[in-house]
Amino acid sequence: MKQKFDWWLKWISTTVLIVGALLTSFDITPWNKWFSFVGNFGWMIVGYMWKEMSLVIISMVISIIYIIGVIQ
Repeated sequence: MKQKFDWWLKWISTTVLIVGALLTSFDITPWNKWFSFVGNFGWMIVGYMWKEMSLVIISMVISIIYIIGVIQ
């Protein structure tokens, strides 16, 4: 069965977020912030595709927080 794009995006984003958490636990910066940003951004797109505004908003806010962390 052919999987839809949102199925792939949610699992890739989840995997990237897990890697980001792992990098955070080993204090590997700034890679932890970049991986976490990319994972959250992916989930923001999935939330938009699913028309789940709560998922879009939380993912957008967390992505912004990570970008601010990278800039500082």
